[in-house]
Amino acid sequence: MRGTFTHGRRRRRAIRVRLVFTFSVGLSLWLAAAHASARKGREQNPPDVPAAAVALTNVLFNVSDANDQPVTSLRQEDVRVSEDGVTQAVKTFTPQADMGLSAVIAMDNSMSQERLLPATRKVAQALLPYLLRTPKDHAAVVAFAKETVLEQDFTGNPERLTKAIEGVSVLPPGTIGITEGGSTSLRDALWVIGNDLFPQTPPETRRVLILITDGADTSSEKKMREATDSILKAACVIYVLGVGDKYYSDVNKKVLRDLAERTGGRAYFPHEGDKLHPMFAQIKSDLSAQYRVAYATPAGKGGKDVLRKLKIEIVNPELRKRNLRVTYPQGYFHST
Repeated sequence: MRGTFTHGRRRRRAIRVRLVFTFSVGLSLWLAAAHASARKGREQNPPDVPAAAVALTNVLFNVSDANDQPVTSLRQEDVRVSEDGVTQAVKTFTPQADMGLSAVIAMDNSMSQERLLPATRKVAQALLPYLLRTPKDHAAVVAFAKETVLEQDFTGNPERLTKAIEGVSVLPPGTIGITEGGSTSLRDALWVIGNDLFPQTPPETRRVLILITDGADTSSEKKMREATDSILKAACVIYVLGVGDKYYSDVNKKVLRDLAERTGGRAYFPHEGDKLHPMFAQIKSDLSAQYRVAYATPAGKGGKDVLRKLKIEIVNPELRKRNLRVTYPQGYFHST
């Protein structure tokens, strides 16, 4: 399946599915039915009996040691979770390696990537076995220059994904087609992926964006905050492969690092092919060694467009001596 996502003044054939809901971090925030049930419960309970909390915030995070190896022996009492500076009482704490994965591979196919595309295609195809590990896993392929093009919708079929990646190409500026290679709209692509693509995936899934780009943006209508907020609302983690053409501007490492770190992911800047497989192994390790914590969502803290800031820290004194690294989303948006 192939089509063009558009927005703003440019209107073409669109394949958007506008599902009007947003996600909390961790991918399974109870929605309107749960809130309605809670209201009904409060009406039926006597005034002096509080209704049970039903809305939960779920957060996925990783912990690694000084050698960047995953720490898989953590216990609930080893960590503290805070929202907007207030410590939260953790309801559940579980490893989450068996949850399904919804991955989007987003490839920059602007003119600045023309010389790199043959290698980029091979990199993207080599990633597929790391993303499609179980029958629950599926992936989609997106290409972006001026416009964002869906090359392949979500599927667990590696052959379809491989074919879609192989079909990503650059069109010279001025070419009449569904993409314009002379400019790059990175922020617009992120906004579209967060708002129009990930909402098509099941609530109970881990959402990952593999972003392959040099970080340049010459034509977006969306601001960076709009773009990153859409990714946070989709509860998506970004893994960046920063690749650039020496004949164009250098890779924008700061922008790409900020994108990855804000969502709880990582940014890589490979220069040689022999560095790719350790990078793939690290991504696989992260995805197979995640923890999930859930706590009752605090109420009465603004609307759905207010970012709730998160902090997860190691509190076990012995573990703190090991200088462990905790990666997690910096915030989330409540659904109401």
